[in-house]
Amino acid sequence: MRRASHAASGRPVDTAAYEQYIGRYSRLFVPALLAAAEVARVLDVATGPGEAALLATSVVEPTGLVVGADISPAMLKAARARFGTESLLAVTADGQTLAFKDATFDAVLCQLGLQFFPNPARALSEFRRVLRASGRTAVCVISTPDRAPMWGILADVLSRHLPDQRPAIEW
Repeated sequence: MRRASHAASGRPVDTAAYEQYIGRYSRLFVPALLAAAEVARVLDVATGPGEAALLATSVVEPTGLVVGADISPAMLKAARARFGTESLLAVTADGQTLAFKDATFDAVLCQLGLQFFPNPARALSEFRRVLRASGRTAVCVISTPDRAPMWGILADVLSRHLPDQRPAIEW
């Protein structure tokens, strides 16, 4: 069984496939993440095409800041394309080694990305480091990839039924 995974550095991504198979479900989780985070200055780690960041901008505008960080430049390009304002600062960054000063953000969001990090504990430590003392982190994960076989199973089944879309499904 081939396991689907999140974007890796230097690996091509199909942002349309992300939206079709994963992104639209993000909208089910993001409102709860934002409510839990009590946002003002927000860092969205593993932003992908910017679903959580887009929702965060509606909470922090007009004076707030939303930074969308992702390891994939292609995902960041898709995120930038979604924003009609200058509300999103999109930066290429590894969530395990964030290039921000300590205590920079009021909130750090990571929505359906942490389970794909090689070292989730290191990433969580970075999230805490860039948070202000009263800051909040809101993380939504399914599980670690080895404990969430649905990703690989779903990719296998969809690939069998939609062979022309296999490259997009098995990203």
